[in-house]
Amino acid sequence: MTKRLLATLFIWAVVALSNGSAFAQSWPEFPVDPENAHAFVRGPGGYLAWWKLLLLGITFLPWVALADWMNVDCQINFARTRINPFWWNPLVVGLFLLGFLAALFVPIFWVGWPFMMLAAYAPFAFYVTLRNNRMPSHMSILNKGHLSRKMKGPRNLVEGTAASEEGPAVQFAPGGDAKQAQVNLIRARQVANFQILKALFFDVVVSRADTVVAQRGSGGVQWRKRIDGVWHTLPAMDREIGDATVSGLKFLSNIDPTDRVAQPSGHFTIRTDAGPRRCETSISVQPNGENVQIRFIETKKPVLSLGELGMFPESVEKFKERLNAPGLIIVSAYPGAGLSTSWHSVLQATDRVTRDWVAIVDHDELETRTENIDVQRFDSRRNQNPIDVLRSILLKQPDAFVLPTISDAASLDAMTHQVLKEGRTVITRMPARSAAEALLRLLQIAEKRREFIQAVTAVTGQQIARRLCDQCKQPMPTTPEIIKQLGGDPANPPVIYKSYVKPEPPPVDKKGRPIELPPCKKCAGFGYYGRVGLIELIEVDEPIRLAMTQQPDVKTLSNLALNKRQQSALQQGYRHILAGTTSPAEIQRVFKESE
Repeated sequence: MTKRLLATLFIWAVVALSNGSAFAQSWPEFPVDPENAHAFVRGPGGYLAWWKLLLLGITFLPWVALADWMNVDCQINFARTRINPFWWNPLVVGLFLLGFLAALFVPIFWVGWPFMMLAAYAPFAFYVTLRNNRMPSHMSILNKGHLSRKMKGPRNLVEGTAASEEGPAVQFAPGGDAKQAQVNLIRARQVANFQILKALFFDVVVSRADTVVAQRGSGGVQWRKRIDGVWHTLPAMDREIGDATVSGLKFLSNIDPTDRVAQPSGHFTIRTDAGPRRCETSISVQPNGENVQIRFIETKKPVLSLGELGMFPESVEKFKERLNAPGLIIVSAYPGAGLSTSWHSVLQATDRVTRDWVAIVDHDELETRTENIDVQRFDSRRNQNPIDVLRSILLKQPDAFVLPTISDAASLDAMTHQVLKEGRTVITRMPARSAAEALLRLLQIAEKRREFIQAVTAVTGQQIARRLCDQCKQPMPTTPEIIKQLGGDPANPPVIYKSYVKPEPPPVDKKGRPIELPPCKKCAGFGYYGRVGLIELIEVDEPIRLAMTQQPDVKTLSNLALNKRQQSALQQGYRHILAGTTSPAEIQRVFKESE
């Protein structure tokens, strides 16, 4: 934006010094022809009207400051105002240039100059009005409330007493030791437009995004955020503002902004009214720039029950029976489909009151921490594995084991021995596209396959879909054929919902002008809020064990489970459509992406 303003200033100077007609000055002195009163010669004093140049300069310079402020404020408050700087900036500059040309070429200066004033400052007045209508009252500007706040203490046009304090209330705890963290915070605050970085993280919290990616190239920085598993594009930043924002992000992450060779990673913490979040930053260098990814992790993420996760009641009861009986249980999920969340839910569903549970985890694994589960660690960096700590654990005579990862045959065979010979329960997890695939992937690891086939008793597989926002979802027309295809009762069809769609044509006021409907306060207009698991449960019985021995492939095992009325993840999705939890379009999206 600054470059565009400087270019405009250069054009203004060139035209002004080119003896444009608006600046030509003539002072009548002696008529050349007494019979023609309008004929005169130029008097002394030059050919540029300095007072007209002064008026145009007085108009132009404040406009530069206001246009720059509008550009920054647009990006800071985009999450609330939805005023996109990519179309707003050209509008502001274009109107000013139109007014400036009018001041130059309209023959009557006192007509052209007021038009320039109107073109320069009307967009600012319109922006302030639109901004205040979409912002909380305590963040409004140039009104009675703003005047009252200014009288209570010195504040600038945007909230805050200094540049680093402008924008939303977001606090940073940079990475590094205490001394380095303080240095990193000072460096980040000294970056130009630091408030834009604060606005970015505030938007992440407000919109519930879990990941943000910045693609940095020669033309600027393009940002995207992921909400409930779906990517959304944010307004792009020009090179000047984008580079400053990325540099501030690197300082916070304890990463050297000048390092263009390595692919470093770092972390920091942000604190808002919604609580603290750990931010993990990773950078990958590209031929034409770099990609910066920030993952936002809630430090106190609530643990969902199996029902809250999306499992239907009859499946919950069956699965709990398997969890609290001797056997090997496998928890799986499609990559990126919430395996960590389902892992927590499964551990929470175990009987940890009457049974002793021990978790055998690697040195840096943190996702298995659950009340009443004793955690014992091995160190894979020193070539250790679960068997190295198993012998000492067995002295305590536990009832059940939790292994987040089983990657070697020796560990898997040791766990199957505990199931078959000692009558213990073992729970592990495996990333996979389906429950049948997870079952076969562990089968391939096992050396004692016959024992593994006898030990395994249940496998879960999970896809994940967005939940419809319960405040703005809309009923959609259906037919008996659709209800039957979804597994419902055509004679007593339930209401099926879809995400909110703006009415077409839009409603109008009494004067026929379109009315802009405000977005839903809960989901911010996305139509979805939160996610639900589509969880399939395969109860391993003798026909499935026989198939694992004779014909171990995903299709065979899945068909056997379906023949025993064990529903697939897609059928679970259909049930959630009938329950009004999600929409047909969302289920179609999920399974199209997983193909």
